[in-house]
Amino acid sequence: MIDKSKIYKNYFATHYSNWVDIEIYYSDTYRYTKKSIGDLFNIYPKDVQILDLWCWFWWFANFCKKEWFWNYTWVDLSTDELEICKNNFKEYTFTQDDIINFLEHTTKKFEIIYLSMVFEHLTLEQCQKFINAVYKVLKKGGVFINYQPNADSYFNSTASLYVDITHERLRWKGSYLQFVNNLYLKNIDISFRNSYIGKNIFQNIIHKTTKKVFEIFLLLLWYDNKEIYTKSFYSIITKL
Repeated sequence: MIDKSKIYKNYFATHYSNWVDIEIYYSDTYRYTKKSIGDLFNIYPKDVQILDLWCWFWWFANFCKKEWFWNYTWVDLSTDELEICKNNFKEYTFTQDDIINFLEHTTKKFEIIYLSMVFEHLTLEQCQKFINAVYKVLKKGGVFINYQPNADSYFNSTASLYVDITHERLRWKGSYLQFVNNLYLKNIDISFRNSYIGKNIFQNIIHKTTKKVFEIFLLLLWYDNKEIYTKSFYSIITKL
């Protein structure tokens, strides 16, 4: 049986390093992270406690650095990504650990907890342990941002399940709500957002216009339009 933890130890080298141009990736991910969820960070001071779990190309570290947030902690199993992060983000704290184990044993509390492209790797039981552990270490008024593939996207939803051999399942807005509601967490609010599409305002306008035309076509075929439709989407849990 394939051991997932061994795959994650050298995740970048064995899966992505042959096709990802890091500098271009940094530029693209910073832009759409800023456009998609940048407003969520406006209420926090620059020393807000941020926890990034399983950084996935460390794009959120790059976002935090560009936005001048300095109280940042990163947790990941990947040895190769850890070394790259230490070289590129010397001002930040990096820990090599299983993310659930870290959450269950840390004594720290965080205002912002960020997860990107991880939930689809976890079993249902692991997801339950993970969200309960996140809730425990999330400060009152804090947010848990979960960026994940969208099983209900207009395109590529099925493909997203199979691009990685360690993926378990995909979710959409409805099934994620179903999952969270069955955990019976107290005093939370949950909202959802699409990813920002386009490299500039012009491309974004083209995207929105084309989407409107496409949705008219869907209605003529008696298909429903989707509120959360992008290939990946954000869910935001706020602890009230």
